[in-house]
Amino acid sequence: MMSDKDNLAETAEYYDTHDISADMQAGEWTRHEGKHAETAMSGFNTRLPTAVLNDARAIARARGMATGAWIREVIELAAVEEYQQRRAS
Repeated sequence: MMSDKDNLAETAEYYDTHDISADMQAGEWTRHEGKHAETAMSGFNTRLPTAVLNDARAIARARGMATGAWIREVIELAAVEEYQQRRAS
């Protein structure tokens, strides 16, 4: 029987080496109501150069974060910086 750690490693390996964008496009999306717009989460799929994604994964891992969480943090910080620059001008 596979341990959770082995299963997680196998799953991570699969998603690291397979393009699932067609599966995602063919999937059925469900809208979930009930959250305020400022706290609701929405998905966005993007492709990155492998080197950039590997760097993002390494940085996130070093910070003890999931890659997606680190990317969200970077985008949020960039958005705040952009807002502050626009407000200052």
